Amino acid sequence: GKSTLARDLAVRFHTVHVAEFARGWLAPRQGICSPSDISVIARGQAAAEDALARRANRVLFCDTDLHSTKVYCEHYFGRCPEWIARAARERRYDLILLLEVDVPLVRRDGSVVRLAGSAAGAFLGLPRVADELCRAARRLRVFTLAPVTLRAAGFPALLEQSAEEVRARLDAGRALL
Repeated sequence: GKSTLARDLAVRFHTVHVAEFARGWLAPRQGICSPSDISVIARGQAAAEDALARRANRVLFCDTDLHSTKVYCEHYFGRCPEWIARAARERRYDLILLLEVDVPLVRRDGSVVRLAGSAAGAFLGLPRVADELCRAARRLRVFTLAPVTLRAAGFPALLEQSAEEVRARLDAGRALL
C-alpha cells in the first residue's frame, strides 16, 4: 500500500522516500511494539525525514510521520510523550494522503486477522489520524475511509500541478484525481 506508493512516487520524481522507521525497528520483535519503543521510533522517523530531506530532489515522499506515531501511541498505550506531540505539531507537509485500510493485525496469541474497510479504520483510530493529518497539511488533504478507484497515473499528474492549478480545480468543484 503506502510503502509501495511512497517508493514508486519517489522513483517517478527522481527523488528519495522515507521508509516507515517502525517497520524496521519492530521486525526483529515480530512487530510487537511496547511503550519503550515509541520514543525510539519517533526519533528514528524524524531523523530519517530530516536526513533524506537534504538529499531530496524538490520533493520528499514519506511513508508515515510523527502524527501517525502519536495517534497510534495514544490508541494502543493510552498516552503519548509530550515531546512527540509537540514535534508532530511542528512538522508541516504539503500533501497528505490517507489511504484505505487493508492491513494484517497480529494478535497477542499469534493469530493474524486482516483489517479492512471502515470497521478497521474505526478500530485503528483513523478518524483521529485524519484529524491530526488535516491540521498538519499546508495545502491539500485527501482522506478516504472507503475504497476509491483512482488511476495510478493521476498521482504524479496531481503532484506536478502548481498550487494555483489545484486551487482553481477545487474552486470549480472539479475532482483532483
